[in-house]
Amino acid sequence: VVIIPRAGDVIRVSDGKKLASGIAKLEYATPVVDNDIIYFIEKISRKVRLRPDGDGVKAETLWTAKIKGSRHYSSAIVDNGLIYTASREGRFAVIDDENGDVLLQQQLNISGGKNIVYSSLVLGGKYLYIGSVEGVTVVLEPGRAFHEVARNTTEGYRSTPVFDGDRMYVRTFRHLYCIGN
Repeated sequence: VVIIPRAGDVIRVSDGKKLASGIAKLEYATPVVDNDIIYFIEKISRKVRLRPDGDGVKAETLWTAKIKGSRHYSSAIVDNGLIYTASREGRFAVIDDENGDVLLQQQLNISGGKNIVYSSLVLGGKYLYIGSVEGVTVVLEPGRAFHEVARNTTEGYRSTPVFDGDRMYVRTFRHLYCIGN
C-alpha cells in the first residue's frame, strides 16, 4: 500500500484502489510504516494500525501524542520501542512507542533560526544524527535520556545523511562529503 500523507489516504498499489481515507495527516514529513502500523509524527502525533476489512482496511488509532514544536519537515525514526523526532526549530522529542507518552523534549540549540532542521533523523551505527541548514550535525546516543555525544560542522544542508558501512555521505548545498574510514 501507499500512504498519502496530506490526505491520510491508503491506496492499494496493484490497482490504485483507495482502501481508507483520512486516517491521519502530515503536512510536511513522511509517515513511518512498520508492517500494519503507521506513525504520523509531528506536533499532534498518531500511531495507527491498519486491519483488513472486506475489500478495504479499517484504521485503528492506538494513541495520540502532542509534542512541542511547530512544523516537522524531518521524518521520525522508530527504533527499539522509542520514536525520535525533531521539529523545524530544533526541538528534539522522544516518544514511547507502546503508549505515546512523551518521554523527553529538548531544544538542540543548533542555531538561532526558526527553519533549521529539514533533514530526516538517521540512525548510523549506534548513534542518532540530526542535521541542520547551518551545517551542524548533532550526534546523540539513542534512549530515553538526552545524551549528546558530539557536534560536527560542515557546510549547510537540508538533505538526509546516508550511511554505507563505516562511511557517512552528506550532500550539502555545494558539495558531497564522504566522512569515514
